[in-house]
Amino acid sequence: MINTLAMSISERTREIGVLRAIGMDRSGISRMIRLEAVCVAAFGTLLGLAGGLFGSWKVSGLLNGAIPQYSFSPPWPTLALVVLLSLAVGAVAAALPARRAAVLSPLRAVAAA
Repeated sequence: MINTLAMSISERTREIGVLRAIGMDRSGISRMIRLEAVCVAAFGTLLGLAGGLFGSWKVSGLLNGAIPQYSFSPPWPTLALVVLLSLAVGAVAAALPARRAAVLSPLRAVAAA
């Protein structure tokens, strides 16, 4: 995730420079990058959990006839912990790329090719 965010920062150098040039401060840039990272982590986690829950629900439907008294019951507290941990990892992963984006000089960033 850190690598993806770092590549995103390097690809959007001009965009960040323009945002700085029109008045966004360093904390705003840093906040934008952190929010982006948390959104990516949230969407990835939720899509992964939805796919995993759907797959296990379908497999449990197949096992329902083979194993008597089997019922599908997801571990909701564990899944909630996974969501919280992934959001925390997303926020931590954004720290270095956000700092790098915040210290970009607006003029150098806009002039970058």
